[in-house]
Amino acid sequence: MGSKQKAGRRGAGGNQAGGRSGRWLTGALIALGALAVVAVVYFSTARPAGSGKSFRVTGGETRAVLAPHQFGKLGAFMGYAAAQRHRDVMDHLYCYCQCDRPPSYHKSLLSCFVDQHGANCDVCQEQARQAGRMADEGKSIDEIRTAIDRTFG
Repeated sequence: MGSKQKAGRRGAGGNQAGGRSGRWLTGALIALGALAVVAVVYFSTARPAGSGKSFRVTGGETRAVLAPHQFGKLGAFMGYAAAQRHRDVMDHLYCYCQCDRPPSYHKSLLSCFVDQHGANCDVCQEQARQAGRMADEGKSIDEIRTAIDRTFG
C-alpha cells in the first residue's frame, strides 16, 4: 500500500494520536465539570449556623483555670491564658478532642484548662486560641461557636 492510501485510511479525523489527545481533553473537561458540580453542591449545602456541637454544650464548669505561667510550651501558655480571659466563651464550646468521654468527662472546652489536659492537647490549645482571638475582636458567642464548629467539626 502506498503512503497516499495509508493517509486516506486514517479518514478526516487526522492521525490516530490526535484522536486520542482529543478524547483525553474531552474526558478531562468532563471530569473538571463534574468536580465543579460537586463543589457547588457541597458548599451550597454547608451546615447552617447554629447546628454544630458547640450549640449543644451546656457548660457549667466551676473549677478555676490553672495559671498559664506554669506551662513552658507557648501553645499551652496561650491556651490557658485565653481560657482565663474568656471563661464564659470557653464554657460554651464543645472540645473537639472528644474529652467529654471517659476518662475525662469534660463539660466544655473550659474544662480542658482547669486540669493538665490542655497542656498536652494541641486541639484544645488551638480551639482556645481561636476562640480567644475572636472574643478579643468582639465576636458574639454564636459567631465563635459557628467558627469553631466549622474549623474543628
